[in-house]
Amino acid sequence: MKLTDERIVRAVTNEYGAALYCHRTHKGDPLDFSRHAYLVAIYQDRAGDVVIRKATQCGVSEYLMAYAIAQNDQNRAVFWVFPTETLRNQFIADRMDRTVNNTPRYLDIASRAKDKARRGKDAADAVSLKQFGNASIAFVASNSPVSFKSFSADVAIVDEVDQCDGGNLAMLPDRLAHSEFRFTRKVGNPTIGGYGIDALYGESDQKRWHIRCEGCGERQPLDWFANVVRETAEGQYELRSAADAEDARVVCRKCQRPLDRFAVGEWVATYPGRRVSGYHVSQLFSGAVPMGDIWAAFQRGLSNATEAQRFHNSVLGEPFTAEGAKLSEALLARALGDHSQQSVGEGCFMGVDVGAQLHVCVIDGNDRVVRILIAHAFSELDNLVASFKASVVIDALPETREARHFAERHRGRVLLCQFVKSDQVRDFAVDHAAMTIKADRTQTLDESHAAILQKRVMLPRDALGVPDFMPQMCAPTRVFDQDKQVFRWVEGSAPDHYRHAFNYAWICRNAYARTGQPTVWVI
Repeated sequence: MKLTDERIVRAVTNEYGAALYCHRTHKGDPLDFSRHAYLVAIYQDRAGDVVIRKATQCGVSEYLMAYAIAQNDQNRAVFWVFPTETLRNQFIADRMDRTVNNTPRYLDIASRAKDKARRGKDAADAVSLKQFGNASIAFVASNSPVSFKSFSADVAIVDEVDQCDGGNLAMLPDRLAHSEFRFTRKVGNPTIGGYGIDALYGESDQKRWHIRCEGCGERQPLDWFANVVRETAEGQYELRSAADAEDARVVCRKCQRPLDRFAVGEWVATYPGRRVSGYHVSQLFSGAVPMGDIWAAFQRGLSNATEAQRFHNSVLGEPFTAEGAKLSEALLARALGDHSQQSVGEGCFMGVDVGAQLHVCVIDGNDRVVRILIAHAFSELDNLVASFKASVVIDALPETREARHFAERHRGRVLLCQFVKSDQVRDFAVDHAAMTIKADRTQTLDESHAAILQKRVMLPRDALGVPDFMPQMCAPTRVFDQDKQVFRWVEGSAPDHYRHAFNYAWICRNAYARTGQPTVWVI
């Protein structure tokens, strides 16, 4: 489809989807929809709130740039959130600035903003604030609370939702509170089910890309297990299309004839009545990666949980949880002992997670969890220390004043836990004067997780009957952060207080085990 220059100008000013016809990539290329037909509907989607759960390298970044500039040109301020300042700066330098410089229409819009600045009006042209027309785009890092308090916007874009600071994202509605529009675009690679972008997609109308088989007429969404591979034995798979990976193809799930995975299809909503417009984008129909390479990536994941996560998240655009990467009711049940909870003990180790309530877990000298409870005041913790003659590790945040007073009352028995990066501490670092113990969060959660899996610690026989204990112990999941190339534990919005109380108790137990002296911990 060709448009005259005049129609391009009018369309881009009033309809962001028409950026299809003038946008140039950071490499100077026009957008090519011959192999990206699925993107057209996304560009044309006028819903107020759009969620895109996606694979990598599927063209969504180009869409976001075109969308943001078009919104700006319609006098709508845009608040664009990235996980970190480093990723933000990298995107602006490598993608945004180059795309603008390669696109005459964008340069024209930007030059008009500069002309107004020369006439005495404000205009932005900085790393974190850019202006197109009469409004600005603020590029912010999710880990900077200050950024979420100083910019009023009409449109919010959140890039890589799962990598962003969830606490600061909670303030996002405040940035849109005074706008009549309050549009949002949230995108990202998923990590685990029910968390981040996957949770948002789950609340949407959940559109999936359907392609029609030219052989039998079947319209179907492309699915790795229904259209590409079949399981021949437990954990063993073969290609549906060919024995040779070089000839790997997507096939029709009904008649098994080969499908053109880049063919023009249609988005079909699973829940068409829902307000939020949601899309799931997979490399099965979005990427230029050959099927043979995708098959090889899948095979690597069969014997490597990290590779399996990478395949599901980055190639299929789907969440993934490796077996053993999180606790389950079945795994907790395996760790049940034949002992009951008790009210007194000697030489025990207590962990306390601080929040609106104080979640407590006590482990005795035989590595048995002997008490699981919620305390409603720090005075109750005083009684527990006396009853169990316990050494304690307690969360240093968020209630610093009360926790410190508690530690002062039991100096030598209570340490405030501060989580730091692994390169800052080896095992534990104790400062007796400050009453603190520093440790790596991921490492300690790994260790306490392994203690349950390996049944090195036993839970009381009624543990699963304690209200909220089981779901909170199962909330965190160990995932691989592909940007930082490290593992981390995420729990999304699910409460996990008991899990951390148990972790603090296990930290306390391990620190004591280093010396055998609960009041003289020298690491």
